[in-house]
Amino acid sequence: MAWGDMDAFSHLNNVVYVRYFENARVEFFRRLGVWSNEPGPEHGPVIVNLAMQYRKQVRYPAELSITLGVSRLKTRTFSFVCAMFDGTGECVHTAEADFMWIHFEKATPISVPDEVIRAFEAYRV
Repeated sequence: MAWGDMDAFSHLNNVVYVRYFENARVEFFRRLGVWSNEPGPEHGPVIVNLAMQYRKQVRYPAELSITLGVSRLKTRTFSFVCAMFDGTGECVHTAEADFMWIHFEKATPISVPDEVIRAFEAYRV
């Protein structure tokens, strides 16, 4: 957690949780090698729904860890569940995000690539 991530009430700003989960998802994709954020990709995941549950206030200088799993996997869509833990191991925040695989130029949904589905199978929860 960075000092500047706090809000006026001296705890982690609510929008920063979204950014932290976004970073975890990008890192997940990067480590699996199934999608790149290089300029100009033809298709990729787009978030269509996000539900957040704030469980405990987080204050600087907290050290946080995030877990991520695939909770739903269909032809054109999938969902991630995320949990954030503080240094004591207590869950401070959870989220669920639904995604659709989109062809960017056509702005239409397409099938999640087979290699992505295969990579996600090991992370089903």
